[in-house]
Amino acid sequence: MFVVIVVTVVVLAASWAHTQRQAAVAQVQHVQGIEAALRAAGKSIVMTDLDRRVVWVNGAFTTLTGYSLDEVLGKNLGKVLQFEKTDPATIAEMRAALHAGLGFDGTVLNRARDGREYWVQAGIQPLRDPSGKLTGFIAIQSDLTEQREQQRLLTLANERFEAAVEGTSDGLWAWHAGEPHLWHSPRVLQLLGVPAEAPPQPAQLERLFETIHPDDVQAARSTFQSLTTSSAKVSVELRLKLYQGGYRWFSVRASSRQGDARGGALRPAHGGRRRGRAAQPEGP
Repeated sequence: MFVVIVVTVVVLAASWAHTQRQAAVAQVQHVQGIEAALRAAGKSIVMTDLDRRVVWVNGAFTTLTGYSLDEVLGKNLGKVLQFEKTDPATIAEMRAALHAGLGFDGTVLNRARDGREYWVQAGIQPLRDPSGKLTGFIAIQSDLTEQREQQRLLTLANERFEAAVEGTSDGLWAWHAGEPHLWHSPRVLQLLGVPAEAPPQPAQLERLFETIHPDDVQAARSTFQSLTTSSAKVSVELRLKLYQGGYRWFSVRASSRQGDARGGALRPAHGGRRRGRAAQPEGP
């Protein structure tokens, strides 16, 4: 009787293992059916079993990580790719979702076989058999490394620009030819005597001309016109209206860079500062 029971258990175990392998093969074949489209989009694909051990990866995964299927087969990828710089909160969120049989979507910092650090947008979804039973997971990942680096450089450039703006006593403004709006630094408002608690006003080109002394408007418009037709550096002295009334002289320097042949990308930049002794409040 004991022998019969043992044989029965062995047969059942073998049958179960065979069924599991067949299910895994069927899932791999299904994924391979859509892999070509994902490969064209540069997507890395990983399939795991219920315990999140690797059963299959595609070529894009190897290209991204440097690991072949043979090197990661049967392993937990978290232990292979994640390292001390990987965000612990992200790891915890991912593990909690997968433990509950749910999907996960987020950005993860990993380390490749050669030590290179890279970012991925990871989308992980549960795999289920026809009866709805959870059998494993599939992860589709996009390489975000270059995008993240570009964002880092952009942030750095913005921080440097803000530091330069805050560190100058000049008021700075910029205008795109053909656009009704312009940008100006907070220093412009300070030079015009606008209190910090004053309601914000839209920065529009026509509103700028409204602050110019009537006798200086033509010179200002001629200056702006020259900036829209060619690359130029100009300097003009104008009287600008102060917030509390009266006018003050300012020396305004402006420059522009020629855009494309259609003239649609002109970017004049202006800087204003007081004119020394002449920079005193005056009447109209």
